[in-house]
Amino acid sequence: MERRQLEYFVAVVDHGGFGRAAEAVHVTQPSLSQAINALEKDLNVTLFHRLGRKVKLTSAGEALLPPARQVLRDHAVARAAVAKVRGGYDGTLDIASTPTVAAHPLSVLLGAFARTYPGVSVRITDCDVPGGAAAVVGGGECELGVIRLPEAGPGGLVSTSLGQQEFYIVLPPDHPDPGKGPAELSMLGDLPLIVTPPGTSSHKRLQDALAIANVTEPNIVVETIYRATIVNLVVAGVGASFLPRHMALDAARLGAHVLETTPKVSHEIGIVRRNGPMSPAAKAFVDLAITMAPFGGEGELP
Repeated sequence: MERRQLEYFVAVVDHGGFGRAAEAVHVTQPSLSQAINALEKDLNVTLFHRLGRKVKLTSAGEALLPPARQVLRDHAVARAAVAKVRGGYDGTLDIASTPTVAAHPLSVLLGAFARTYPGVSVRITDCDVPGGAAAVVGGGECELGVIRLPEAGPGGLVSTSLGQQEFYIVLPPDHPDPGKGPAELSMLGDLPLIVTPPGTSSHKRLQDALAIANVTEPNIVVETIYRATIVNLVVAGVGASFLPRHMALDAARLGAHVLETTPKVSHEIGIVRRNGPMSPAAKAFVDLAITMAPFGGEGELP
């Protein structure tokens, strides 16, 4: 079993077929197919169900995928360590996150990281998926996860806290003046709400808040996968929402009413990774994130 074969195997999985995988790794499709066939022969298993131009992992393929990803990750870590000895940071840093955390604080962290380590490229992968960061980071697809804590998985993940992310009730500008607050969390039960779909991290935070407030039947007027539109919908008067601090600040600047709640609702943000050596770029990112945390100073609420 060769690293190149594992690279091709993972490429076929990630790109959904032999043709697109061959393009991604810059080889001819016959060469890639030959490498996969040799890998299957070496392991004495079939890794893919061939379905025309599409492929689907067999049970053996599913078993191979996590260790294959980790082999490639370890190889990348080794190459990056050598690059650092040569006098610089290069390569790609793969980070898993959720849309809300990626918007803040991950974007702030990456701004500082890019200025300090311009030779490192970054790929951000959504881990708002079944299994969460335990699957994406624990399975070797990404080296780091910047997510809500706690997060654990098979074998466990090492976590580093970056502080708390607080949530606020955000009302349209034309809503009767609610005063300075804080507002009772049960107020959520009286509002027309704009939410993200069930299963998303933002929806889970709203569900947590509704459970605390004993609200069982919220009035949901808009459900959208487009988080970036929520502030605009609130400002347009479509409804209210329950948003993290950075989004609440954006809404306040556009005239929305923003209320702290009692009790407060927040969750811990942090970095997770597999236990073991990190690439120099990953270690540099973690060290930088620790020095920049916490992230509560991005502006004052009105």
